[in-house]
Amino acid sequence: MNLDEGNSKVRRLFSKTLYFYRRNGLRAALRRAVSLISKDRESIFTDIYKNSLWGKSESLSGIGSSELATREIRAHLPVILSTWNLMSIVDAPCGDFNWMKLLTLAPDVNYTGIDIVPDLISNNIKKYEDSQHRFILADLAADPLPKGDIVLCRDCLFHFSYNDIFLFLKNSISSGTPFLLTTTHKNDKEFQNVDVLTGEFRLLDLFSAPFSLPTDVVYRFDDFISPQPPREMCLWNRDQIITAVAQQQRVCARCGYLNQSMLLFDS
Repeated sequence: MNLDEGNSKVRRLFSKTLYFYRRNGLRAALRRAVSLISKDRESIFTDIYKNSLWGKSESLSGIGSSELATREIRAHLPVILSTWNLMSIVDAPCGDFNWMKLLTLAPDVNYTGIDIVPDLISNNIKKYEDSQHRFILADLAADPLPKGDIVLCRDCLFHFSYNDIFLFLKNSISSGTPFLLTTTHKNDKEFQNVDVLTGEFRLLDLFSAPFSLPTDVVYRFDDFISPQPPREMCLWNRDQIITAVAQQQRVCARCGYLNQSMLLFDS
């Protein structure tokens, strides 16, 4: 499949997704909201996985995990690993490993894939686990993350509520892993961040409140294909995340948004 054919396929899938929501309207959105409120995170993402709610494509993790849509991350991740001599990857969430299986890691680099969906992890273990790759069933917002050299969190946080994003960032910090590479939307149209129920989608700008991660990132690259909303992968070090998250959580707690117990540090 050439590039034009691939882009055309992604456009068709994206258009079908938009049409579905427009056709079903507010009542469908309300039913979806009620469903999300009544379920835990494992149930939410298992339902999405089993019912292909992120679109049917070559990957059960959605069109963003296709070979075409991951060409930039597959080009840049080896550069990051080599430049900073990173020997262990914590891929959270790992999804169905569709694009990562195309990446040949150096023999001394170890990979840990984490996901909340039991069937995904079970299938990944059967198909891909070896001396270099392992897979763990865990909740990114609730369970401790294993320590590695870099946490990779691609195309995930824009499906998380504010609270769950902060819980994930807290887990990343607590793991002691020195780098976090994650997705943020490019805010060229100056949209404002809004909260959602975990499992929904919205544009997410990690440089803006309530996160306000520093703009002097360690490394960045575009990671999307049209007609997807423009987004990029940004690399921050652990100290940058600690400083930003601690400051923003204190602000949110004073405003009554976050429970005091969620703070990383005492105010």
